[in-house]
Amino acid sequence: MDSTFSFPPRRLTAVAPSAAERPVARDERARTCDAPGCETHLSAYNPGTTCWQHEPWRPYVQHAPRKAVPTSDDETVLALAQRSAG
Repeated sequence: MDSTFSFPPRRLTAVAPSAAERPVARDERARTCDAPGCETHLSAYNPGTTCWQHEPWRPYVQHAPRKAVPTSDDETVLALAQRSAG
């Protein structure tokens, strides 16, 4: 009795999502900024009513990865490196 087992070869293919699956929200109307005196044409992809210059100010928060907390091994390696350099 043969105890080996082999899987049949498989082909993997990639399929891009179609436009019907993920439509992009767009506004087809020709719109301009609502700020007084501004004649900037808004993009069809801009959901707001003002251009970037007249958007209300809001703080920018940058999410950066946190630095790793050194372990005792890291501290030992750092101390040895500092001794050999100095």
